[in-house]
Amino acid sequence: MANPISLFNYVPLGLQRREISASVVGWGGYMVVLSCYCTLYQALLMPTPPDFIGSLVWAVREWIVWLLITPLVFKSLRRNINGSLANYLRLGSIILVATVSFRVSVDVLTDTRSAVESAMIFVPRYIAAVAVVLSLWHIYLLKSLTAQASTSSAPALLESPADGKPESKATYPSVILVSKGNDQCLLQINKLECVVAARNYVELFADGDQPYLLRMTMSDVQALLPPADFVRIHRSHIVNIHAIERIKRQSSGNDLVRLRSGRELNIGRKFKEALDQFDVMRACSD
Repeated sequence: MANPISLFNYVPLGLQRREISASVVGWGGYMVVLSCYCTLYQALLMPTPPDFIGSLVWAVREWIVWLLITPLVFKSLRRNINGSLANYLRLGSIILVATVSFRVSVDVLTDTRSAVESAMIFVPRYIAAVAVVLSLWHIYLLKSLTAQASTSSAPALLESPADGKPESKATYPSVILVSKGNDQCLLQINKLECVVAARNYVELFADGDQPYLLRMTMSDVQALLPPADFVRIHRSHIVNIHAIERIKRQSSGNDLVRLRSGRELNIGRKFKEALDQFDVMRACSD
C-alpha cells in the first residue's frame, strides 16, 4: 500500500508566493484605483485642488490591514482546508471581528471617530472584504493548490519493461481531495471503484450512488492512480481492476465492464489491450 500522501500537506513554494502576490496585487491595486477615484472626485466636484498622494495615504490607512491579513488567512485555510460553508463562516467571523476591532481602535486612539460610528462604517465594508478574500481562496487558490499538489505528488513513470506494465519510482497518494455537494472531503484511493469524465469535471465513484467531483482532466487523474490497480478502459472511464466483476461481450463488438456495484461501463476499442495486461479479459469474460 502506498504511503499516505495528502494532496494538501504538500504546499508548493510557488503557491505560497502566489498567495502573497494575490494579496499585494489585489489590495495594492484596489487602493490605487480607490485613490484615483477620490482624486477624480476632488477634481470634478470639490473646490480644493485634487490630491492623489493624500488620497493614496487615506486609502492605505483605511485598507492596509487587509493587505497584511490576507496572506495569514490563506495560510490558515491551507492548514484547515475543509471547504465547508461552516468552516468559511467560522473563519470569516474571526477575520471580521479582528479587522473591525483594529479599525475601531485606530479611530478611537486618533480621535477620528467614536467606536460606534467607526463600527457602523466599517462592518459592512469589511463583510464585503471577507467575502472577497474567501471567494478568492475557494475559486482560485484552492484549485491551484489541488492541481499543483496533485502534479507534484504524481509519480514519474519509468520506461515500460518487456511485459508492457509501467513501473513507478515514487509512491502514489493514498487519498485525494474531492468535492461532495457543498463540502470537500478526503477519498481513499483504494476504495475508488471507477472514474468517469463529466465535462469540465470527473466523477469518482466509491461508496454509494452519489459521485464525488474533482475538477481535473482524466489524464491528470490517471497519473495519480497506481497503474497496478487502475486501468483506463475508455477515453471517459478508468476502473479499479479489483472492482471488476465480469466483462460482457457484445455482438456489436462494444464490450462492457460490469463492476461489483452493478455499474456497467463501455470499453473503448483502442483500450482493450490495456485490460489484457491484467488478464481480466480472460478471467472475467462471459
